Amino acid sequence: MGANVDGFKDEENVASFKVKPIKLNSKVEIFTIDLSDFTPATTNVVMMWDQTAVKFKLTADVEPKVMAQINEKVINNASPTNGDLAAAAVYYLDNDKDLKQALTWMQQANAKDPKFWNMLTEAKIRMKMKDYKGAVTAAEMSKKLATEAKNMDYVKMNDELIMEAKKAK
Repeated sequence: MGANVDGFKDEENVASFKVKPIKLNSKVEIFTIDLSDFTPATTNVVMMWDQTAVKFKLTADVEPKVMAQINEKVINNASPTNGDLAAAAVYYLDNDKDLKQALTWMQQANAKDPKFWNMLTEAKIRMKMKDYKGAVTAAEMSKKLATEAKNMDYVKMNDELIMEAKKAK
């Protein structure tokens, strides 16, 4: 091991891996890095130049870090903030975790200071739990708050959820 022409030493390399090159049908004039297929813990990276591309997946160890934060800020905290309660509930909803716990946290956040975005999340949790009546009630409250705030995007999202919940009954 030694230094290459630019003074970089192989032993300073943090990571290396081999990828299989892909021949492109058309030429890419400017070196391009594209990120796609996002999940909370992964993304695909495609690097392209000339008529060659390489593709690989980046993975981050997100779950233990997020769960440690939820434990610290929500579970083991006697008085969590509404924002922390709501964030924990959203994480549980988005990652197919305990929906009853997510609902409890969101209800706690909404009981203290209801916000239209949190009420919509409560409606989404209830939809996923197949509590369609509760979903409609939460969405109607969210819609009322969103209307007062003149946020028509949330009004529309609530209308869509209400229609979906009424069809599912």
